[in-house]
Amino acid sequence: MAARAELKQLLQSGALRFIKALGLNKRAISNRWVLKRKLNALGQIAKFKARLVVKGFEQAPGTDFLETFAAITIPPTWCLLLALTAINDWEAELVDFIGAFFNGDLPETIYSRLLEGLIALLADPELL
Repeated sequence: MAARAELKQLLQSGALRFIKALGLNKRAISNRWVLKRKLNALGQIAKFKARLVVKGFEQAPGTDFLETFAAITIPPTWCLLLALTAINDWEAELVDFIGAFFNGDLPETIYSRLLEGLIALLADPELL
């Protein structure tokens, strides 16, 4: 299941932790699942993808965050870099495209509410 794989990666990377109660002057923001179907060349469903995303529009500038930044790359950039690596006989290390955004450091801690149905997924012993 795609949601289970996403949760497993979030937990293993340390990007997601559970706490019992918020501290004073802390506010939890909502989140939701973004679900997608990936199709193969024939238009058939090849796999499902799931991302747990916070609803950033609930945050208040200056209170919940001080600045915004989105580090993104597009596939042609990676193709170019890999082609240059091959042409110049450079060495390349493994790049985790799936969980690459987990590696960013945030100066603030983001608190999010527990999604309904998440507890059932977390009860799965394969997840931990």
